[in-house]
Amino acid sequence: MLAPAPHLAAAPEPEPAGPRRVVPVSRLATAVQAGPPRADTTVIRRETPTQLSSKDVLAGLRSVPVVKARLDERLAQGPTALTHVKRALENFDRHLALKTKMNAFVNEAIRIATVIDATAAELARAVNDPTLKWQIATELIAAYRAELQQKLGSAKNLDRQAQTTKALDLAAVVVGDDPVTLYVSGKVKIGDAAWRVREMAVKAGLGTAEMMRILSDRFQMEVGSHSRAEVSTGQRKADTIVQDDGQTGTGGFDLKDLIGEISPSFYDEVVAPRTGPPKKGSDAPQWGPGGLAMTPATIAKLADLEKEASRLDLQSSSLSSPQLAAERTKSGDSLSAKQSEHFARLRQEESGDAADYESTGTAPRDYVVDKLMARYAIADRHKAETLTDDLLGALTTVPLTLTSKLENLFKVRADAAAEPHYGSAYKSEPALMQQEVDLSALVGKAARGTKAMSIGRPDAGFARSRGENYLRWRRDKDERETGYHGLGADDLPVFAAVNPNFTETMGGNANLATWDSRTQQYTGTTYGENYYGDMHMLLKDSVRPRSTFIARGKKSIDGRRIERTDLTFLLADMLRMFMFDYVDAMVAALHKPDTVVLTNMDAEVHVYGGLDIATDVQAIYLSPAAFAATDGAAARCKAFAKQHSIKVEDIGTMPATYDITARQGVQGGIDLKGVV
Repeated sequence: MLAPAPHLAAAPEPEPAGPRRVVPVSRLATAVQAGPPRADTTVIRRETPTQLSSKDVLAGLRSVPVVKARLDERLAQGPTALTHVKRALENFDRHLALKTKMNAFVNEAIRIATVIDATAAELARAVNDPTLKWQIATELIAAYRAELQQKLGSAKNLDRQAQTTKALDLAAVVVGDDPVTLYVSGKVKIGDAAWRVREMAVKAGLGTAEMMRILSDRFQMEVGSHSRAEVSTGQRKADTIVQDDGQTGTGGFDLKDLIGEISPSFYDEVVAPRTGPPKKGSDAPQWGPGGLAMTPATIAKLADLEKEASRLDLQSSSLSSPQLAAERTKSGDSLSAKQSEHFARLRQEESGDAADYESTGTAPRDYVVDKLMARYAIADRHKAETLTDDLLGALTTVPLTLTSKLENLFKVRADAAAEPHYGSAYKSEPALMQQEVDLSALVGKAARGTKAMSIGRPDAGFARSRGENYLRWRRDKDERETGYHGLGADDLPVFAAVNPNFTETMGGNANLATWDSRTQQYTGTTYGENYYGDMHMLLKDSVRPRSTFIARGKKSIDGRRIERTDLTFLLADMLRMFMFDYVDAMVAALHKPDTVVLTNMDAEVHVYGGLDIATDVQAIYLSPAAFAATDGAAARCKAFAKQHSIKVEDIGTMPATYDITARQGVQGGIDLKGVV
């Protein structure tokens, strides 16, 4: 077992009298510096008699069996969870805790939240779904509320009881979300993070600046209680997979920055290099009077987030019942409560960005017009405005397609019915592995009956071909693309494709094609099928009101994978993220229909409220062999389609005149300058 960093395990320094200066987040840029602590009035003084120490809080919480058991678990970084918690609490006591009597309950809440969060993290790992940590933490406090009130309070001291009540109330809010970490790690936008900080402040009955300080303290405690060597030791490596040819390889899914992980690169982005030699060879991070010594970039991010959160108007930032009701009405009452809230938040974010698209200083439509003028050498702004309108019109009718493997979707059922194997309510392969988790039983209070959907565990065959941690990666990807809005596994959308040249490519796209650098063209499989399968379902327009759109873009670009309800924002995202294959494909369809631009299918539609193949699909496209087949999966598919009045179309063979224009990354477009 790795011992705690020596300087963190040391006894507290003698504390002179005098108040400790409170350093707001907005002053981190000057208060948090790498280097030895400066001698000033920020030195900690004695705790007030009515405040529970970290030792008291830890002892009280460890009397709960599930807390004690999980804190004894060993982390991937080496130490036990208990060692990590003790470090975090000691760093808090020495560098961050407020020392005024009126803030005693805040300190206690942070201490409680630290222990509960660590326990919940280990419970979430046990069910293979770290995204459940916040729900588990909330359930822990709710389930053990009476016991914790008794352990941490005092039957003979009403003030002590009241303070414990306030501390538990605040801790329950703090463990329920972590917008600071999500924002600093790049998983959510600043506007969304600020909204969540403000909502947490409202729930807790605190000011936004105070909630931001609490969340910033928790962030520093978590990151700053690991050493660099421990983080490197704990970095999650890529899974080993078995390929179709029997050879072993490495899964191509990046696992190191998933929820529940801390990577060396993220640690280095946050923690400032030490300015002096570490004590006794430890590479633990440096702390000072203002907290953890962080990099200038992280300090700036925290300051920006506090500023944005404070700017939000409470009335406009909180979602009203009419807003949520309006979302349900727009979707035909098919959205769940969580999904309705999700849509309302997306529209709220877009409204806030209407005058300043992605910090460009311009409205999204003006941004689109400017980019189209540059790409297609359009000198007349009026013509670019017309092209913008044409493209937005095309996006309202662009084919939305869902691709699957025919043999999987319609494999034989036990009852031999001509139905999809798992029923007409479409489920992706990962979604089929979801499992309901009894959160109450998980925390040792089964009678409460609180449940949640989790990603489940991969079966042996799936783990062999995709990797043991693919489902974790997929859940993290789905959460990232839906903004980490707290959607349960059963609230996540069905992911389908925005397919501008479907009628020409019949589902073919660049992900099965081969790029020929000599001819600058795609060759190989460019027609009729793609990575996801050989059966394409064309969705009905009725799914559009309950759908969002997303431009996935290049991994290196900030602000990618943002869900949009407004197509102007979607088009702006495509241009900002250099998705010229999509824009060129739509321009070609409008102005040069004999030109087909092969896309990489990096624009998606997210369909909420479920997708029923029987009612939400207007046509199914099959390969020539499947279209002609009279038995097997193809026959079952055609019988199902006939029963539900779904057209079945033959993809046919690739036309002799089929000619693919390669994706072009050049500034001038694909030779469309003369036709727009």
